[in-house]
Amino acid sequence: MRALPIYWKTLNHQGASNLTEQQAVIRPVLKLLKKYKIIITADREFHSIFLSHWLKKSQKNQVYFVLRQKK
Repeated sequence: MRALPIYWKTLNHQGASNLTEQQAVIRPVLKLLKKYKIIITADREFHSIFLSHWLKKSQKNQVYFVLRQKK
């Protein structure tokens, strides 16, 4: 299986993104694919307990996700 990016956003700073910036990237994709079950896989940049809570709360059972942790 190959992943193909369908949406991205260029940030005007270096370093990690915050929850608001992460939501700004994910929200349009969820809206675009709202009729489908979605699996989000993310690298350590997106590892956040707040992001996982937001995904669970705002998207109910249609979104599954794997957020890679820092060791």
